[in-house]
Amino acid sequence: MKLKFIEIELNWPEDVFVQELRLWLLKHLSDYGQPLRWSITDTQPSSIKKIRRKLKIEAVVVVNS
Repeated sequence: MKLKFIEIELNWPEDVFVQELRLWLLKHLSDYGQPLRWSITDTQPSSIKKIRRKLKIEAVVVVNS
């Protein structure tokens, strides 16, 4: 078992409401490992239709090796 630091950018879709954002983020982070700690470190408005904002996420995940 190892800890891995990751930085990812995600497009926050319009159909994901603020109340659902935490679970949505955890679902995406689980693609990289089991999330231990994470934070949204930056947000940018998006010019793409149906995308609410661009989110920058920094996280520490547990990976099995």
